[in-house]
Amino acid sequence: MGVTDYANQSNVAALGVTFQPKPAFTLSLQGSMIMSTAEFDPVIMPDAPEEVLEAIEAADYDYSMINEYSNLDYEQLDLSLNGSYQFSPRLRLDAGITYLDLTDNAGYVYGVESGSLWIVRAGIEILGL
Repeated sequence: MGVTDYANQSNVAALGVTFQPKPAFTLSLQGSMIMSTAEFDPVIMPDAPEEVLEAIEAADYDYSMINEYSNLDYEQLDLSLNGSYQFSPRLRLDAGITYLDLTDNAGYVYGVESGSLWIVRAGIEILGL
């Protein structure tokens, strides 16, 4: 079994506000920011016993770089605005917009995966069915 030291740190800030300007109308604003890092030292693998090495061919595995592509360093921002209007006791309109942004500062196994995404949604809910 390999031995290594691993360290990670995550900081999260989140805020949510909901208000109701009219009895039938509700708005909510939510947001969060995540900042996270993780890294570990090179993995120190013990030497395999001689009988194991004789039983398998080409057993020259190199674990010296595994820590390089497993370090994490990213920020993630999530913001959303949602609204709901109650037309009647059984009919409600819901709508929202969400913005997601990921800034990848270190890249992982598949490289840097930074990007942004907008999600817009709306729907009618029939209550009591």
